[in-house]
Amino acid sequence: MPADGLGNALREAAERRPATAVAAAQVLSGAKPGDDALRFKLGEVWFLTQAWQQASEDLAASEGARPADVWDPRGDWRGDAGGKLRGRSMLARSLFALGRRDAATELTRALLLTSSQPALQGLLGMAAMRDPKPWLVTLPPLEDLSVQTLDGASWRLSEHRGHPVLLAFFATWCGPCRKELPEIVELWRQRRDQGLDVLAVSIDQADTAGDLPAFVDALGLPFAVAHAPALAERFGIDGIPAVRLVDASGAQIYSARGYSMGDIARTRDAVDHALAAQTDPDTAGRSNLGMAWSVRDAKLLDFQGIKGVRDLVVAEGDIVLSRQGAPPLVLNDGGPDLDTQGKGPSRGDLLAWQQGPVLSAAGNLWVRASSPEGRPRWFLTTADPVQSLCASGGLLWFSTTQELLAVDALGRLVHRVAGGAQDIASDGQDGLYAVDGSVWRHLDPGGLELERLPAVGARHVDGTGRVSSGLFSDLLTGRFGPEGALRTVLVRADDGVVLGLDGGGRAAFTWELGEPVRIAAIDRDADGRDELLVVVPRRGLATVALSLP
Repeated sequence: MPADGLGNALREAAERRPATAVAAAQVLSGAKPGDDALRFKLGEVWFLTQAWQQASEDLAASEGARPADVWDPRGDWRGDAGGKLRGRSMLARSLFALGRRDAATELTRALLLTSSQPALQGLLGMAAMRDPKPWLVTLPPLEDLSVQTLDGASWRLSEHRGHPVLLAFFATWCGPCRKELPEIVELWRQRRDQGLDVLAVSIDQADTAGDLPAFVDALGLPFAVAHAPALAERFGIDGIPAVRLVDASGAQIYSARGYSMGDIARTRDAVDHALAAQTDPDTAGRSNLGMAWSVRDAKLLDFQGIKGVRDLVVAEGDIVLSRQGAPPLVLNDGGPDLDTQGKGPSRGDLLAWQQGPVLSAAGNLWVRASSPEGRPRWFLTTADPVQSLCASGGLLWFSTTQELLAVDALGRLVHRVAGGAQDIASDGQDGLYAVDGSVWRHLDPGGLELERLPAVGARHVDGTGRVSSGLFSDLLTGRFGPEGALRTVLVRADDGVVLGLDGGGRAAFTWELGEPVRIAAIDRDADGRDELLVVVPRRGLATVALSLP
């Protein structure tokens, strides 16, 4: 059995049959597993059964063997952006239980800089290290939707305007959904008198849809339930369970994926903020775009609602945005108005710019380029799945699972370099950085390798050559520090928290958005410091003034 599957079975056994889980963990521990994932799962079993010493040993070993959150392969710079949160949290609590207070306190302080965990906060017995505040913006309302519920009634989103609506996406075959839905039932019962509405949305396909009535009856779901798998694409559902929260104005304000008690707590907090906003005159007509905290000034300068927005790239002084089901948009540097071409390619979740937008889709076998006006320029197919795009030195580079390729403005192949990459980025000098999960490479404009270094666990790379692990969905290094000093910003993949790190690699800014976003940097006012651009998927573009020490 693969380590993940075996580990999940162990965890479930620890929750239901502790003696069985302990016996299995003892056998596996005797075999001295070299798999870090399995070592982590063993530590989780020891933690759940309160075997603190074994838990601390296995958790420390598994965490120590994993890559840093973000680092520079050429030096000793490391950054802590709150990755490996669950394992480190269990380790901290195990250390507290063992009386190793100094080590536990140091680890807990680091964790609380990037997350809000009441259990950890209580262990320290001190005031919160962060005090996030809501950033309020005017978000565009969602387009209306209408579905038929299982009892044959018509449910329309616009008819619930004036109250928050929680959309809970699930499937009958999803084990975590069976755990999350009762929690949502309890949340609804506690908040329905304050105005919370809930719609449970099944995304079951035809082969399992017949199980839906029995599933709903078994869980006793008291709110409306609809079988509407088409809504999964509309709301960007790429894993379940998942929730989307729509506020009283009809705008989507919160997203979450996966099940844990921490996820439920964050959803409850988001619901409470939405309910409070109903009666607060200061927030009338405005929505909460996440909770932000910073050790220095951080200001939301602007938010532009843009339907279907997915990705962005900064090119030639302009901001280029890709959208779902629509052509890319170009936001001109000279003003706030969008240049909305009415034609051009609309498919693709990977975006670059080479004399016009270039699109592809991760894992597919094509790359398509158009002019700024939307006219087709060239279309290429690839032998292997595309992983990443970037423009550098007048060429369009793209990585596949097997090689790196560069084409000119006419789509003609110029360079072909052996060895694939999961992510690539321009080095700002017409060259290229590439990472493949184990190796970091720096290439010159001709594709010749300038440097190769080990980078085990590196999944993303930015324009300075810094890399991050797969726990993060995006990173960049921009001029956010004193006098334009370089500072790194990341997006945590599991909860969509945007994190800015200070010069020492510690968290100095957090923005809790609830879903992975895309980020870029641009100095729009030419003051030598960058502004942070954040694409909130399907909703719009935020511009943030950020100061990191």
